[in-house]
Amino acid sequence: MTFFKELHRRNVFKVASVYLVTSWLVLQIFSVIAPYLNLPNALGTGVTVLLLVFFPFACILAWAFELTPDGLKRTHEVDEEDSIRHITGKKINNSLVFALIVSLAFISYQQWSMNHTTQTNITIAVLPFEDMSPDHSQEYFGDGMAEELLNSLAKIKALQVTARTSSFSFKNKDISIKDIGRSLGVNYILEGSIRKSADKLRITAQLINTETDFHLWSATYDRKLDDVFAIQDELTIAITQALKLTLLPQEKSLLAHKPTNNIQAYELLLKAQSLLVVQNAESVQQAIKALQQAIALDANFDRAKALLYASYYSAYSFLGMSLEEVKTKQTLLFSELVASQDISAEKYIAISDYLVVYLKNYSAAEQAILNAIKLNPSNITALKDLTIFQSYPDAIKTIKEAIKIAPLDISVKYYALRYYQLQGDSKKASEIYQQIEQSSQESHFRHYAAKHIYFTQEKNLNKAKAYLTSTNIKHNRYSEYMLIDLYLYQQQLELALSLLEENVHSNSYDDQFARQLLHLNLYGKDNIITNKQRQRIEQLALFLPSKLQKDLAVTFNIIIGDLSPILADKDYYQDLLTRAETLSANVGFSDELLIDIAWIYAQQGDKRLLDKVLKSIEHLIPWCQLRPVGRQGCDTLLYHTQIITDKEELLNMVQKSFYTGLDYRDKHLKTDARYMMLHDSPAFHVFADSYVANLPH
Repeated sequence: MTFFKELHRRNVFKVASVYLVTSWLVLQIFSVIAPYLNLPNALGTGVTVLLLVFFPFACILAWAFELTPDGLKRTHEVDEEDSIRHITGKKINNSLVFALIVSLAFISYQQWSMNHTTQTNITIAVLPFEDMSPDHSQEYFGDGMAEELLNSLAKIKALQVTARTSSFSFKNKDISIKDIGRSLGVNYILEGSIRKSADKLRITAQLINTETDFHLWSATYDRKLDDVFAIQDELTIAITQALKLTLLPQEKSLLAHKPTNNIQAYELLLKAQSLLVVQNAESVQQAIKALQQAIALDANFDRAKALLYASYYSAYSFLGMSLEEVKTKQTLLFSELVASQDISAEKYIAISDYLVVYLKNYSAAEQAILNAIKLNPSNITALKDLTIFQSYPDAIKTIKEAIKIAPLDISVKYYALRYYQLQGDSKKASEIYQQIEQSSQESHFRHYAAKHIYFTQEKNLNKAKAYLTSTNIKHNRYSEYMLIDLYLYQQQLELALSLLEENVHSNSYDDQFARQLLHLNLYGKDNIITNKQRQRIEQLALFLPSKLQKDLAVTFNIIIGDLSPILADKDYYQDLLTRAETLSANVGFSDELLIDIAWIYAQQGDKRLLDKVLKSIEHLIPWCQLRPVGRQGCDTLLYHTQIITDKEELLNMVQKSFYTGLDYRDKHLKTDARYMMLHDSPAFHVFADSYVANLPH
C-alpha cells in the first residue's frame, strides 16, 4: 500500500480539510469581533500562528490514532475487521460539507453586501471616534482623527462622503447604525475608537454596511504617535480595498500629502477644530491661541493658518474683535497662504474669501474655490462659497448637492432658504425654515434663518420677538444685534438704547453699530425720541471712529434728502476721492456711502468720484448681471454704467431688492437720494407709498 493510499485510508486528508476550513471560519469570526473587544492586532496574529502550528499535530493525530466503539486507540492496535474508519470518514465528510456550506454562505453574504451598493453610488459617513484613553482627555483627538479620515476619503472621486457637520451630530447618541445610515442616506459607516497615552496610540476602526449591519472590514493599529499620518494612510487604503475601489494616481498623491511634520502642531490643530465647533467666547479664544501656537511650531503649517483665518470671523462674533482688526489679521495670513506651495482645500477657501471680501476679484476667487472642490468635493464650505459666483437657479442646484452630503447641516439649509427667497419662492423658503426649526443642531445660522424669515420675508415682528426672547435661544453678537433691530423696528427705543449701552464696552464699534445709531437718529428727525435719549445717542456715537462719525452724519442727510451740507463739504469730497481707490467689495457702511455720494455728485455734473468708483468696481458688472437682486448696489451700478437704460426695468429691480430685505431707511424711501434717478417716475412714488404703508410697526 502506497503512502498516499494509507493517508486516505486513515482519513488524514479529510481531517486536514475540515481543520483548514474551520480555521478559516475562526479567523473570519475573530476579525469581526476583535474591534468590539478592543483586541490588539498581535492577538489576531497569535491565533493565526497557533492554528498553523496545530495543523501538523492534527494530521499526525489522524495518522496515529483511530476512533473505535471503545474510544480512541492507536491505529496499529485496531484489527481491520473491527475498524469503523469508514463510518468515521462519513462523519468527517458530513462535517466538511457543513463547514463548506457555512463558509460559502459567509462568502456569498459578504459578496452580496458589497455588490448591493453599486460602484457609482458608494456613500460613506465617518462617525467621531470614541475616546478610550485612561483619563478620557483625548476626545478632541478622536474627533480630529475621524475628521482627518473623512477628509482623506473625500479626496477619492468614487466616494461620496458625508460632511462632518452631519455625521458628527450623532456623537454620544444611542442610535443604531441602520438608523444613522437612513438619516444620512449612506451605504457605509466608519466608526472606531482611539486610546492615547503619552506617545503610544491605538486606533481601532470598522467599516459597516448600513443596510445589512455587516462588518465589512476592521483593524486595530498599535503605534507611536509619530506614526499617526501613516496610520491615516493605511486606514484610507484599507477602506478603499474593502470597498473594492481602485485609486487613481493623483488620488494616491493627495493621500500621501502630510499637512505638517510637527506632531505637536498637528495636535494643536485638532484641538482647535474641536474648540471651534463649540462656538462661544471661551472656546473661540482658546482655539485661536492653539492655532497661533501651532503656527509658531511650524511656520509652514498652512492648514492651521487657513483655520486661523476663518476663526477671526468667530472672534468678531464672540470676542468683539472689530472688522478692521479682523481684516488686518486676515491680510497677513492671506499673504502667507498665497506664497505657500501647499495644496489643501482649506487654503484655497481662505484665499477665495479674501479675494471676494477685500480685493473684489471674483474671477480669481471663483477659480480658488473650484480648486478647493477639486481637492475635496465633500467640503461644505467650498460648495457654499461656490454659490456666490452662480445664478440663483445654479446656486440652488449646488446647494441641493451640498444637502446630500450634509443633510443635517443648518448652514447649508440656510443658504437654500436664502436662495429660494431671492429667486422669489417664499413657499419653498418657508419649508426649509421648518426643517431648520425642527433641527436640534446649534448654529448661529439658525439666527440668520430666523431673521430672513421673520424680518425679510414675513416682516412679522411678533414672531421675531417670540424667537429672540425665547428662553431656549443661545445669544451671540449677531442675535443681540437682531434683538436691537427688533426693538428699533417696534419703536421700543428705551430697550434698544439700553441693550446698546450694555454691550458698548464688550463689542467693537463697527458698521452694524453705526447702522443702529443711524436708525435712532432717523427717529430723532421724526421727533419720536426724547432729549435725554438724544443725549445718550450722542454719547454712543462718540465710541465710533471720527471718520465713521462723519459718515454717519452724511448718510443721515442722504436718506432725508438734504444734500446741501454734503455738496458744500469740499474737504470731505477730497477724502472720498482718495477712498475710492481702495473701495472694498464687502460693501461695509462707509463703502455703501461712497457709492451713494458718487451717484449724487454725478447728478450735479461732477463725475470725478463716479469715474473712480466705477473703475474700482466695474469688474463686478458681470456678477451683478448674473444676480442683480440681493447684491448691494447692483441696481444703480447697472444703471449708471448704462447696462440698464430703461427706468421701468430699474424700478422693477429696485422693487425686488426691497421685497427681499428690511432696512431702517425703508420708511424714508421717497426722500432717499440713492434713488434720485427714479424720483421723476410716478410709478416709483406709487411703489414707495404702498411699500412704506405696509412696513411692520
